Amino acid sequence: MRFRSLLLLVPIPFWGIRLAAQNAEPADSLLYGFGREIVVTATRLPIPAARNPAATETFDADRIEGFAARSVGDILRASTAVHVLEYGAPGALQLASSRGLGAEYTVVCFDGVPINDAQNGLVDLSHFSLSSIRRVEIARGTFASLYGSDAIGSVIDIKSGGGPPLAIRLGIGSFGWNAYDLETHHETEMFRGRFTATQERARNDYVFHLPNSGRTQRRTNADMFRRGVAANTEFRFRRSVLSFFGRLHESTLGVPGAVTNPGVTPARQHDESFLFSAQYRRVLGAYTLLSIQPSLSLQRETYDDPSLLRDGIPLSADHENVSLRSLATILVDPVSFVRTIAGFEIGCAALRSTDVAGNPERISTAFFAAAEVTTRLPGNIRFFPSARFDRLVDRPSRKTMTELSPSLAAEAHVADEALSFYIRVGRGFRAPTFNHLYWRQGGSTALRPEQAVSFETGFHAALRGIGTTLGMTAYRHDVTDKIVWVPGKGMFWEPRNIRAVRSIGVEARASGSHVAGILHWTVQAAWTSARKMNASFEGDATQGKQLVSIPMHSGGVETHARLMDCLFLGITGRYIGARFAEETNDPASRMDPVFLVDAVVSVLQPFHQLDLTLRLEMLDVFDTPYEVIPFYPMPQRSFRLSLTTALREGTSR
Repeated sequence: MRFRSLLLLVPIPFWGIRLAAQNAEPADSLLYGFGREIVVTATRLPIPAARNPAATETFDADRIEGFAARSVGDILRASTAVHVLEYGAPGALQLASSRGLGAEYTVVCFDGVPINDAQNGLVDLSHFSLSSIRRVEIARGTFASLYGSDAIGSVIDIKSGGGPPLAIRLGIGSFGWNAYDLETHHETEMFRGRFTATQERARNDYVFHLPNSGRTQRRTNADMFRRGVAANTEFRFRRSVLSFFGRLHESTLGVPGAVTNPGVTPARQHDESFLFSAQYRRVLGAYTLLSIQPSLSLQRETYDDPSLLRDGIPLSADHENVSLRSLATILVDPVSFVRTIAGFEIGCAALRSTDVAGNPERISTAFFAAAEVTTRLPGNIRFFPSARFDRLVDRPSRKTMTELSPSLAAEAHVADEALSFYIRVGRGFRAPTFNHLYWRQGGSTALRPEQAVSFETGFHAALRGIGTTLGMTAYRHDVTDKIVWVPGKGMFWEPRNIRAVRSIGVEARASGSHVAGILHWTVQAAWTSARKMNASFEGDATQGKQLVSIPMHSGGVETHARLMDCLFLGITGRYIGARFAEETNDPASRMDPVFLVDAVVSVLQPFHQLDLTLRLEMLDVFDTPYEVIPFYPMPQRSFRLSLTTALREGTSR
């Protein structure tokens, strides 16, 4: 796969099929017309946010505007229940860890398509520019009954679309940062299409303070260059909708490594990825909706480190992941006491890697069903049963894994839906990755899938008289047969099913809108205890200790206001509590808590048919030195300044 050749393919859905909309008809009300905020990630059934039987959070366009952010990983920092593991300046790896369970337990979807690969199960959220994003939904908890493997900690669904008819954005900033964005959007009653292109680069040569030392050092080999294009189209007919999405991303960056010695790691990494999906939705009857969604994902990563020798040869690793999926679902929504959805999913994942033997492939099939059952009991109690059966078969090892993942939730409301309570239990699993099973120097095909059981309960409350909403969740996750890498034969490590982890915690959130909708605010707090519960050997000092890099306490506050339709102000603060750099929780490895503040100011100036917006983003306003991951210093106070020229809505081009 090469960036320039695929570049020509992405705009095809946007421009090539646009003419087909000329004779289209308006879509059926079963496909459109929901009046309240609707979320689907936690149930796969459209549910009003206030009556969701799970802990969910939504970042819509208005909320996203209030953050000093360029990527999806940047905005998720504001969710205290999602700890973003960051490995340095913009462009560096960003992984989402929920409820202290690690990023490998988070399923990331793009427009409903899971994009975790079979090689390691991780998704770098720094690759997803906000220029092509209209909404992000987070559902926290175990959702293997709907999404299968890896959905133990949370599910993050990134949704594309939105934007002005035409916009061009230019930006400059600290440490050699600059960016160029192009967006174009066209919508009629029967057609909607959008195309975006973005390019960003930075030297990232920032000064940082060495841990536990008064000395400073300049970060080198941390430069970043990335670019991408994305296009999505949607055609609406009287009883059906046909949509396409294509996304292409390329990045090249230095990988300076951890700051553990005066030397600089000269490693370089180059990533290319391509995602294409299509979806056909059709109303089959008065209350039945059919959806068919095939997708293709291609990812290539090249990593070179001339300072690290393997068999006397400088390290050069190349990985190519290919994933094909197809999902078919039937939704039956008779607007009565039972709503159901059932689906069948088939997929194939393949890996070609210099570090993984046998060119493994994985064929997966799955069946799932979920329902919403409304009773006439006091509180209009609703039950949400769901279950999924997964069968995974690997080639050429012929390793077969079968898993049944059930879940049951209940929700009740009082005071005219102003107060809602829920409880949910579920079981999930995580299949061993290709790295676990087939790594050349230590993989093991004897590994079993990791198992998880979860329980949570919480409430949502709407204090309508003062424009405030409240929510709180208490949870417990127990993971057994967790796979960890341990010393093996010779100098190599090997994976084994030897760890048990228990994560318990409380999440709280309050938000409000005041002064005639001008001022918006959100406050969040979380307490997380994620600990290793078993001893891997006699006298194991890591038993009962908090997992590495996971803060026990975290919190955040965000507020933004739009004044006189031309001035926008946004301030966010986030608290990252103390955490440990070593599994033994040695006090010497304790990382101090930090409170970080970012600010945004933007000014809108109309000019004929254009809107000119000057936006200033200030990150780490108080110049606080900090690390999220031990020995990976983050840049301190910095700024970004951008100018956007946008064609006003309703203006013809």
